[in-house]
Amino acid sequence: MRGRFGRRARSHCRARSSIHDAHCLGAPLARRELYWAFRALCDRVDELSFAPGLNTFEVAPNFSLRALRELHINFVAKAPEERTDPTTIDSAAGVADPDGSPQ
Repeated sequence: MRGRFGRRARSHCRARSSIHDAHCLGAPLARRELYWAFRALCDRVDELSFAPGLNTFEVAPNFSLRALRELHINFVAKAPEERTDPTTIDSAAGVADPDGSPQ
C-alpha cells in the first residue's frame, strides 16, 4: 500500500534490521535515568540480597526485552542521617561535594 508521498504506508513503524538503526533515540535518557535510580538505591540501602528460596529467575516470554517474571529481595535501609543530601550532588558530574555544599 502506498501513501500520499509515494512511500509504503507503515514503513516508518517497521522494526529496523540495520546495525545503525538498532539504537533507540531514547537510549541515552534511559541510561541516565537508570544511573540515577541505582545511585538513589545505593544511597538508601545498606544491605541488599535475594530472598532465599523465593526466586526461580524465570524469564518472561518477550521477543524484545529480557525480564524476570518476578524478583524477591531483602534489604536493610540506611538511617536518614547516613544518606547523601541530594542537594549536594552535582548532576552533571554525578559526584557529591565533599564539604556538603551545593556545587
